[in-house]
Formats: sequence, C-alpha cells, structure tokens
Amino acid sequence: MVKKRSSIKKTVKEAAFKSVFGLLPRDFVMGRLFDLEDILRYVSTSGIIFKLARTPEEYDAAAKLTYEAYLAQKMMPENHLKKRISKYNLSPGTFTIIAVKQGLKSSEDEVIATVSLINDSGLGLPSDEIADLSSKRKGNVIAEVGSLCVKKGFRNTRGKILLPLMKFLAMVANQLNIDTFICTVHPQAASFYKVLFNAKRMPQKRSSYMCGTNELPACVMSIACDYTDMAVLVNDQKSPAIRRQVLDYYRTDSQEPYYIVEDFGLKVREDISFDREYAKTLMKEYLELGGELCDEDYRVLTSMLRDMTVCEDEVFRARVKEHRVLTSFRTTINIKSLGHITCKTIDSSFSGLRLSVEKVFAEKEVEMFITYAPGKSLYLKGKIMWQRQYIVGVLIESGDVGLWREVIGKALGQGQQAPVEKISA
Repeated sequence: MVKKRSSIKKTVKEAAFKSVFGLLPRDFVMGRLFDLEDILRYVSTSGIIFKLARTPEEYDAAAKLTYEAYLAQKMMPENHLKKRISKYNLSPGTFTIIAVKQGLKSSEDEVIATVSLINDSGLGLPSDEIADLSSKRKGNVIAEVGSLCVKKGFRNTRGKILLPLMKFLAMVANQLNIDTFICTVHPQAASFYKVLFNAKRMPQKRSSYMCGTNELPACVMSIACDYTDMAVLVNDQKSPAIRRQVLDYYRTDSQEPYYIVEDFGLKVREDISFDREYAKTLMKEYLELGGELCDEDYRVLTSMLRDMTVCEDEVFRARVKEHRVLTSFRTTINIKSLGHITCKTIDSSFSGLRLSVEKVFAEKEVEMFITYAPGKSLYLKGKIMWQRQYIVGVLIESGDVGLWREVIGKALGQGQQAPVEKISA
C-alpha cells in the first residue's frame, strides 16, 4: 500500500509547480540545482537556437503556441484564428523571443518556446490593471515579461530550454538599458520567483485579473535585472545556492553559438525592424477577435506604427503631430535646486522627450547630458512642460539639436531627417 504524502511535506516549491502556466520543469522547480554543463551540451547538440522573432511566420508561430498553452490552462476561450493577440503585440515596443528547433530545411523549423518583453510605453503594461507600478517607474525603465510558454513535448527538459530562453531575455534587456522586470504570476508561484530571482511583491489594487472569460488569482512581482544587481546577489552568501548559480549563469557573457544576438547600438526600446504592415494585419485580427482600443491606445499605436492609415478618424490623425520612439538613454539633468540627477529617457521625438526621474522638482529650465550609445553623448537644454509623479515632459530648446535629430532619425529608422514640428513634449 502506497503511503500518502502528508500535507506538511507539500512544500512551497511543490505548490509553485502548480502555477497558472504549468509549464515549468518539475525537478527544476522543486529546487534541484541544474547541471549547467548538461544544459549547454543539450542546447548545443539539439539544433535549438534562441532569437528574436523577425518574420510574420515566426510571430504567428509564437502567437499560436501561446494560444495552445493558454487554452490548455483555460486562460482564454477558443477562437477561429487559433492565436492569442493582445494590444501589446501591435507595438514595436514588444520584443518576441523564440526558441526554434531547426529542421533539415528552414521550412521544417519549429518554434518550441516563446516569451515576450513588453516595454513600458503610452500603452502602459498589462500589470497596470491590477497593481500600482509607480514606485518602479521612479527613475527606472521597466518592462513586463509575459506569454512564457514551452511547447508540449519539450516541457520536461529540466530547464534545458527554459533557462537559456530566459538568459536570452536578460541579454536583450541589458542591451536596452532595462533595469526592472514586472511579471504577473499565480500566487502559488510567487515563492518560486522570490527564491530564484529575489522577486519582490508589488502593491496591488486587486488580487485577480480577467483572462478571457476567467477570473484568475494574480500576484504582481518585480525583478531587478540589472547586471550589477545580479552580481551583488551572486556574491551574497546568504542568497539561496540555486539563486546564486542561476544568476551567475545569467550574467556571464559567454559566446554560446545557439544565441542569435543583435547589437542594439542605440538604446532604443522599439524593435526598429518590426514589420509595420504585419502590425496592421494584427490590428485587424485583434479587433476581429473582440479586442478593444481606447482613444489613447489608438493615438499611441498610430505614433508607434508611423502610419496614419492605421487610423481612419481625422480626430486621431490631428492629435498625432510627431512620431515618438521608445528610448532608454541614460541622462544626467542639472537643475538649480538639486544639482545633478541621474535619470533615463522613456520616449523621445525630434522636439521633445519624456524623462523618468527619482525626485520631484519645481524648476522649469533643465540641462541634459544624454548618453545615447556606448561612449557617445550630447548636451541639450529644455523646458519642463508637464510633470506627473516621477515622469516629466521636456521641450527641447537648444544645445546639440542637430546631433539629437540625427540620433532620433536613426532611432526611427529614417534615412533622412524628418521635418521638425514644435509641439509640447
């Protein structure tokens, strides 16, 4: 007769395994230290590569994989397109990372895992619906991790796909100057993220969220993903051994051949190669599946897609006077009352920018020293047009304006400088 496990032995890590996704390898979640050499050997010899989705076919494959996983967990209803599409998929500020099992021919390649990096923008983040993220926006650049899925048949690989996938995510975030991850998880999985990544729970407005037709319990957590913070945790002997091992692996800059790494010289948190024609197709599909976009969402997406034809209403067209691009340029501002303060840009245009600051100030004139690429910086003077909590809008008035226009033109993917229109930031 098999003896039943007592409830006492049902540890927190076992409960974490019953997360909303149900996609994490059981032995890994139970706290068994992974064999790094075994993982590297597996991904090096199994024909798996990790990359950013680049083609409509890759985006579709990721959307269909997410749909299958969410449907299996009853997190969304069935639909005739067999895809999961959110408004964030319409934005070039969302990076879709995929693991691809390569076939003998490119037509036989198979997307076996995916995760999304959703950059903070005028669309906000999914977790804004249930949590107060204002404290994390204070002087930081945040992004949400979502749609983490591993294909059925590859879920019991004991972290051999999941860990390299998440390391690739961390590598992309580091290049984009993102310092904080936000993620919404099932409360039972919260301890897993706390143990492994030192995740912190965020203040919440609600304890659940609507996913399709279901209301699911939710816990919103933040994770410091800056490489400097990782180094501190790795060297902290009080940190759990599994955390130190995983984060040491994440911060190691090695030459893994299965990573298709791109060089983001400019710290632009938009995917410049994002296919905007495909985005317009996605928008139609999103609305076809019952998705909704408020006025502000239309305005933000129209600006991001840089194509007035995605919005037929003349009222919206009139409101979009200048295209913005998500940026994360490290910036030092100089004001009389506080001196020099370090902050970061949130988004930028030819005539203005928005800054994430750590302190509130009353001055209207500001000097800015902006590092827009490694070893490259410029000087601007501007006027504060508005301030909401720790976000300020700045109108550029003088300084290295010509160089700034070149930088933004490059960030927008334009070969020639666009006409400048003076508007409020």
